[in-house]
Amino acid sequence: MAVGLSMFLLLGYSMRDNRDPSSFRTPRPTPRVQPRFLLELELSGRRLTIQPDGQVLGKRRLTESEWIDLRQHVSRLPTAGPGGQGPAPGPRRPAGAVERGEAPRRDPRPAEVEVTGSGMKKAVGLSGLLLASLSAAAADEPPPGWHGSFGAGLSISSGNSDAKSFNLSGDLKYDPKTKNVVKIGALFLRSESNGDTTADKLVATVRDEYSVTDRFFVYGEVGYLRDKVALLSYLISPIAGAGYKVVKTDALTFDVFGGIGGAFEKLEAHDATSSGAFRAGEAFTWKVSPTVTLGQNGSGLWKANDTGDAFLHFDVSLATSLSKLLELKLAYLVDHKTRPAFANVDKTDTAFLATVVAKF
Repeated sequence: MAVGLSMFLLLGYSMRDNRDPSSFRTPRPTPRVQPRFLLELELSGRRLTIQPDGQVLGKRRLTESEWIDLRQHVSRLPTAGPGGQGPAPGPRRPAGAVERGEAPRRDPRPAEVEVTGSGMKKAVGLSGLLLASLSAAAADEPPPGWHGSFGAGLSISSGNSDAKSFNLSGDLKYDPKTKNVVKIGALFLRSESNGDTTADKLVATVRDEYSVTDRFFVYGEVGYLRDKVALLSYLISPIAGAGYKVVKTDALTFDVFGGIGGAFEKLEAHDATSSGAFRAGEAFTWKVSPTVTLGQNGSGLWKANDTGDAFLHFDVSLATSLSKLLELKLAYLVDHKTRPAFANVDKTDTAFLATVVAKF
């Protein structure tokens, strides 16, 4: 009996020694699932975010082919290391290489892409094909430098009364994507009715604006006005002041501003005069939809030595895009001089303009 029990114990011991030693190791914990990635792309100075479902925040949804292309790049990124706490090294396909059966990608210009998830960051390159599709989402964000628009409108009527009018307008903006922005604007308007000139006006403004904070700014500007019908040879008003962005969103902006400076005025058959002056105004813009924009501006210029002599301006406009580079703009303008220099000059001028605008 004792011999049998001893043989049984020896047999069990030998079987234990013959087992795979790895079976005695403590089992590894199951790695945690790596959270899905969130990609952020820097395009033309603007950061766009792509969620795993393919949604470009605030812009548009990627097409199926675009999302497949993006996921192919994501699949080549390092996955989570042990414990899911960070990236583990993994192979990367050389830039410009293609897999079997995959069409070559055109214009493989790199773009910096920041991939974040579970504490990991990795810079990778996206193909020019994907960049081209995503760049349309940032098309409304102009690149640094000069850009602007030029507009022209014409109206002719005949019959019981013959009338014609035309207008030219231009806007130029220098925005280096820093705190400083330069804006230049001009408008020329001329109208005739039955051979008589009813409007002949030139307005121009040059403004340099500097953002002190995200909402507070200072500016310097020079305004110019010539109105032959009102017998005004020129009114030049250099102003320095400050403003505040009361509302500042992607779709809606509302600014108020004010400053002090001077007013240099010359009336026909009169000597030039000068005076201190102060200006106050507001500017409102509402992007109703991706193709429709509503704008409104109002301002006043008062002479320091005679506040009863003021020049007031108001305009409202509606612009709708015809194409990427063309838009149709309707505008209504009101100019009011509280104290005209001549009795035969009306205090208020109004104009309705329909203009085709080319952007560049």
